[in-house]
Amino acid sequence: MDNTWNWLTTVGWQWPEKGQLVEVLEVQEHAEEPPTTIFFLAAVIGLGCITRHLLKGTRVPFTLVCFILGVLIGELGITFEGFARFSGAGVAEINPEFFLFIFLPLLIFESAYSTDTHTFKFVFVHSVLLAGPGLVVCAGAVGVTAKIMYPEWAWTTCFLFGSILSATDPVAVVSLLKELGTNKKISTLIEGESLLNDGVAMVCFNVLVPAVVEGKMGGFGATLWEFVRFAFLAPIWGGFASLVAIYCLNKVFNDALIEVTITVVGAYLTFYLAEGVFHVSGVLSLVAFGVFLSSRRYCISPEVEHFMHEFWELMAFLANTLVFVISGVIIRTKGVSYVIGGMDVVFLAILYVLCNLFRALMLALFSPILTRVLKYKLDWQNLSLVCWGGLRGAVGLALALVVKNNPSIPASIGSRILFHVAGIVVLTLIINGSTTQNLVNALGLADIPPFRQLSMRRAIHEVLKEQQEVRSELRVDGVMADSHWEIVRHLTRDPIALPPGYSRPNEPIEVEAKEKARHRILHAFQISVRKQYEEGLLGGKAVRTLISTVDDVLEEPGQWFDGEQLSSYWVNAMFMRKKMNIWGLSYFHARTIDRDVAFAYELGNGFRRAQQNVLMSVDTLVEDPQLAGEIKRKIQESIERIISRLQPFSTLHPNIVMATKTKHVSREILNRSRAAVHGLQDQGLLEDVEAGVLRSQIEIAMENLRSVPQRLRNQDGEKILRSVNWFTTADHSIQNQIAALAQPRHEPEKALLIEEGRDVPGLILVTSGIVRIETADYTAYIGPGRLFNLYGTLTITPSPATIYAQSPVSLFFFSASAMRHILRQSVLLSKSLWHIYSVRVAYNILRNEVPYSFLPAGKLRMQCEVGQLFALPRDGTIVNLRQEFAYILIHGTA
Repeated sequence: MDNTWNWLTTVGWQWPEKGQLVEVLEVQEHAEEPPTTIFFLAAVIGLGCITRHLLKGTRVPFTLVCFILGVLIGELGITFEGFARFSGAGVAEINPEFFLFIFLPLLIFESAYSTDTHTFKFVFVHSVLLAGPGLVVCAGAVGVTAKIMYPEWAWTTCFLFGSILSATDPVAVVSLLKELGTNKKISTLIEGESLLNDGVAMVCFNVLVPAVVEGKMGGFGATLWEFVRFAFLAPIWGGFASLVAIYCLNKVFNDALIEVTITVVGAYLTFYLAEGVFHVSGVLSLVAFGVFLSSRRYCISPEVEHFMHEFWELMAFLANTLVFVISGVIIRTKGVSYVIGGMDVVFLAILYVLCNLFRALMLALFSPILTRVLKYKLDWQNLSLVCWGGLRGAVGLALALVVKNNPSIPASIGSRILFHVAGIVVLTLIINGSTTQNLVNALGLADIPPFRQLSMRRAIHEVLKEQQEVRSELRVDGVMADSHWEIVRHLTRDPIALPPGYSRPNEPIEVEAKEKARHRILHAFQISVRKQYEEGLLGGKAVRTLISTVDDVLEEPGQWFDGEQLSSYWVNAMFMRKKMNIWGLSYFHARTIDRDVAFAYELGNGFRRAQQNVLMSVDTLVEDPQLAGEIKRKIQESIERIISRLQPFSTLHPNIVMATKTKHVSREILNRSRAAVHGLQDQGLLEDVEAGVLRSQIEIAMENLRSVPQRLRNQDGEKILRSVNWFTTADHSIQNQIAALAQPRHEPEKALLIEEGRDVPGLILVTSGIVRIETADYTAYIGPGRLFNLYGTLTITPSPATIYAQSPVSLFFFSASAMRHILRQSVLLSKSLWHIYSVRVAYNILRNEVPYSFLPAGKLRMQCEVGQLFALPRDGTIVNLRQEFAYILIHGTA
């Protein structure tokens, strides 16, 4: 129908003559033919899947094969007339700039978003140096070479050609380095240079194309301003766009469709507005957008993060497949409008060699800075890999197509630029891409650290041990015992072996035990932190801070993460509160300061929980018992240190701490609720529809946690009293008597409330804060709504425990004699209080007894709650007890 619209707009809105009407009908009839372009795109994606599958385990770059497939498809379309309709003829007519706007945002954003931002900050200066001055040096050298090869070209054309040819795209190299497990910094450097390199190349392209079309460069000042506008304003726009996207993502909870859509829309709008409205570099804007968003990736819901990663990997795969295949089709069908001669082929070979040589000379020029000045110093092996890993790819091809299709640039120049750029892309993929692994091995960059080798050996040993246990069980199974066990072994055991690069099992490996243990402990800490984030118990900023701090610690051999690395956050939170009070600005900045205080407390609490989880795993992670004991002592010291760091928060900011704890406890309860729904569904006790309804209700409740303010008011003591179970079980008159007895008290942190063995003249209810109860056998903590000195009040005996104020506390004190008088009036109240005490005693005894010690604390406490309290007769009557129950004597003798 596009052709019909073009004809109508040409002749105007006049009623057509008879012949013209026939022409319109013929065009419409042709428009109703099957859409072969859609068939072509679907076929290309299918071929991409087949190609990817066939290339697994080979060193052949996937993009190279896609490009060759595109050339072959174009050749078939030219050779066989009937095949032309299905060979992408319509796609070959696509405007290259439209081509850029479709695929470039996908490729650039995916690469930027997948960047390890923590590692990127170590190599950022390196990347800027190579992508900025480094690209200018290489582009200038290639431009001079082009002028020598083609003297008829203008200097602006030569430098345009150099800028296009200097854009790197080392996707295959980066993928290989990640697969080999080389140093993350070198792969991040190569990837980071490519991202910035593409942006700078686009800036040079945008500055030089008008000069090529007009035949001369503008003034120096105007050209410099164009370059500054394109290059330096772009990251500002990209950073602002990322803040908008982050704000939108923070408003969404656990909705994969919306969150992924925000990133897609953000990527395309950032690129389009940069290029079409603000006239700055779309690539650099998109790089800034993706990197900033990656650094704040925890604004994405934990349940969505994996899906987000998989989605963008799929988009990058589709984009790479279509870009290289379509580029091959276009080059074969349209790229030979100017006949390429034999000298052009010779020049291509020379250019390939010189491009690698110029890159090596550029790195040699900047090597004093790269190897001596910067904090992360590159050695000659890494420099060699950076030099050889400078493959060319999609961006260079797309820019060459834009030049080829520009009617203001002579066809001979456009065809030659396209030919050389496509040729360099193919040669770098074939030669550099396929030999990178050999270079990495030769340089020793793929050598696996000893502690990783030992971890792999241990892992294989455990896997094979598990396989042996399963085989032993199934060999005596009444149904499976007659399986072909030789084939089973071949299918299960034989594939499990040390991969290439690892030393053989009988080869000794020397590794410093402390360093191996340090790596394991720190990685276990990071896993625990991520798990807290996935469970919604730790915010994104806290996770990012903890993970990046551990990454920094891992870079320093022998250093342990004891929490002191985070001390500045707690000191700053306290200092800012005092500073604002001094300046008299606390009213205006209260919200910001509250957020900083809440973050500092959350950070410390996350550290404490992660260290406690690691502490339970030390014996599994460390083989040497002596070393394990030393590490446990260090971890325990760090936990105690962090608790002491957090204690002032409860004193100075009790409302903020209460809000943080409230959200944490609520989320943990909701997590358990959702897990219970999953369990019921897996057992077949809950249908999918009902399970979905319950999950939706729970997740809405999770989302509502975001609305909890950063500070909560203190709980009203009388409301707490009237809400506790033992109070509500009494009748109305008894309740009024108890309420009248309540005497409010306030105690500071660490105050001694009750000393073991001393008589206490009353029952005490906690209304705010935390109380620590210590006996010779256990330590327990109780909070608002809980009673203590219950046994002394019920039995008129001295306190069996020492009790402290773990934080500033508010209490209700009830006179012991008055309470005993009320208990004699209400048997029901007496039973309730005895039941509370019985549950505490039963829990503290059973948690150390098998099989109860294996139960989670919550389940054990619930079992104790449903236990029955009864009194034994005092006349010596024998009572027969049922053996299937556990009995605990709470008071008296028997």
